Amino acid sequence: MKKNTKEVARKFKMPYLISASCYHTTEEERQYLAVGLVDGAIVVIDLALGVEKYFIEKHPAAVSSIAFF
Repeated sequence: MKKNTKEVARKFKMPYLISASCYHTTEEERQYLAVGLVDGAIVVIDLALGVEKYFIEKHPAAVSSIAFF
């Protein structure tokens, strides 16, 4: 039986529109999603737990690019 891929796995409510995003997985199989917001804030979400892991205060402008190192 084919699984329905159109179902939403999880929803996150952001306070502002998303202007950039980046996905990262670690050797320990942790999954993170970082999103930059138009108000200049950055939110890092732990996808396995479904919780906000980090919140970085607002920058003076919208986040135009984001990456994990």
